[in-house]
Amino acid sequence: MDNYERLYKMITVLAEKVVEVIESSKNVIEKAGFVPNNSSFPKDTNVKDEREIFVAALSSVLENTALFGDIILHLPDITHRILKTQQEWSPTIHWSLNFTNQMRHLLNKSTITMIRLVEQELNITERDPSYFNPYRSAIHVGYQHEDTVKKKKKPVKKEKRKKGPQIAKIEL
Repeated sequence: MDNYERLYKMITVLAEKVVEVIESSKNVIEKAGFVPNNSSFPKDTNVKDEREIFVAALSSVLENTALFGDIILHLPDITHRILKTQQEWSPTIHWSLNFTNQMRHLLNKSTITMIRLVEQELNITERDPSYFNPYRSAIHVGYQHEDTVKKKKKPVKKEKRKKGPQIAKIEL
């Protein structure tokens, strides 16, 4: 249980930072007036720094969404518990998943698949009938495995006494 609580605290801190980065990057992207699929990258050639900031914000959203998505899929019980207590993160997470989905032409196939699975895990989109999170089952199987390990403990063998005469160690 101690490891679970440490992992919970670590994931909570990580999620706070990820959401913070996504929110700040979202502000930069919206300030630039960028709308996925409807506009191209800002072309202000006069302000090279703003363009670099925009590209950094875009990559931050994509990278942090993918990172948080991996955490959601690999540690579903902990992340669902955290997300239930942090309802204010929900709009940011929904926005980042939607934005990442719209920018899928910048992502590889495995990341696109992972984002789709995250949306199903969080019930943002309707789950496929064949949807199955193997990590959720692996955790439950892990708990069952610990129970069976406890049951299979070998009984402590009693020390066999040697038969026959023995010298007693008695001091006079």
